[in-house]
Amino acid sequence: QMIIPETYLSVHQQLSLLGLSIAFGAAFGIVFDFFRALRIALPHNKLLVAAEDIIFMLFYSVFIISFTSAAALGQFRFFYVIGNLIGFTLYFFTVGSVVIRIFHSIFSAFLSVLRFILTPFKLFYARIFTKISSKFVAFAQIIAKCYKIKKRLLIEHTKMLYNSK
Repeated sequence: QMIIPETYLSVHQQLSLLGLSIAFGAAFGIVFDFFRALRIALPHNKLLVAAEDIIFMLFYSVFIISFTSAAALGQFRFFYVIGNLIGFTLYFFTVGSVVIRIFHSIFSAFLSVLRFILTPFKLFYARIFTKISSKFVAFAQIIAKCYKIKKRLLIEHTKMLYNSK
């Protein structure tokens, strides 16, 4: 008598996998919030945003392959992706928006404290810079004047001398 392994998923297993997919979609919302927080803290150009999105999608593709192999007997079903999208969307528009608002507030408060701490240094730098720059400007004007005088002297002395016999 030959024992054939079960090659299909029961309805209970499929519902469990759908629930896991929704939970993992919410987890991917947390990962995406990490990228959003990074974008708030360090403003990015379009190229870096695209690179982060590609990294996120590569991470998701590795996850979906691993999830299919480990939890679903190697059987890929489209409802895994739909479950991930449902979980991600639920997280994104509920908890995710609150998390980003809190992070934005914390980061704004941090920047305000940092500006307050650095204001004396900024004023000191501004005073030193104006004093030093005025001396450099005066020095540069002197050099430019000398250069113009030398140029004028060279132009005025362009007479050629010939031996006249």
